[in-house]
Amino acid sequence: MGNETIRCPKCGHGNDTSSNDCVNCGITFEVYLKSQERLARLHEDKGARSPRDKQHSNDKKNEQLAQCPKCGFENDPSSIDCLKCGIVFLKYYEAQEKLIEEQQEEEVLATGEKALEDQTASRNQELEHQRQEILLRIKKEQEKQEALRKEREEQERQEALRKQRLAQERQEALRREKEEQERQEALRREKEEQERQEALRREKEEQERQEALRREKEEQERQEA
Repeated sequence: MGNETIRCPKCGHGNDTSSNDCVNCGITFEVYLKSQERLARLHEDKGARSPRDKQHSNDKKNEQLAQCPKCGFENDPSSIDCLKCGIVFLKYYEAQEKLIEEQQEEEVLATGEKALEDQTASRNQELEHQRQEILLRIKKEQEKQEALRKEREEQERQEALRKQRLAQERQEALRREKEEQERQEALRREKEEQERQEALRREKEEQERQEALRREKEEQERQEA
C-alpha cells in the first residue's frame, strides 16, 4: 500500500493514513504513544531514585494508580477505560464473567462439580471485588465533581449577592444624596423667601417713614402759611 498506510506502533498492522485507531488491535494511536511516553518517564524516575525513594514513590503511586486487568498498565483511579489497550473495565469484567460461565460448562465434564463451583465462586468473587472497587472509584470521582460544582455554584451565588448588595448600597447612597440636595434646595428657597419678605418689610417701613415726613412737612407749611 506504500504511502497509503500507517503502521500500528503496538501490533505493526498497516492502517489507512486517515485512521486514528488500529483496525487490528483497537488502540488509539495518540493515546497509546502518550501512554508509552508516560511509562518511559516512570521507568526513568525509578532508575534515578534511591531504594528508599523508590519504595515511597511506589507506595504513593499504588495509592494514585489502578492497574489494568488485561495489560497491566497503571491508570488513574477515576478512569473507566485503559489508556494503553483501550478496554472498558466494566465491560472487561462482564466479558470475563461470561467467559468463566462458558468455561464452567466445559470443565464440569473433567472436574468435580463442587471443586469447579468453588473455583468459579472464587473467581467471581475476585471479579466482583474488582468491579466494586472500580464502581467505588467512579462514585468517589462523581461525588468529588458534584462537590466542586456545588462549591462553584455557592461562590457564584455569594458573588451575585455581593454585587446585589453593592448595587443596593449605591442606590441608597444616590437616594440620600438626592434627598440632601432637595433639602439644601428647600433651605435655599426658604432663605431667599425670608430675605425677600424682609426686604419688602423694610421697603414698606421706608415708605411709611417717607409718608410721615411728607405729612409732617405739609403740616409745617400749613401752619407757616
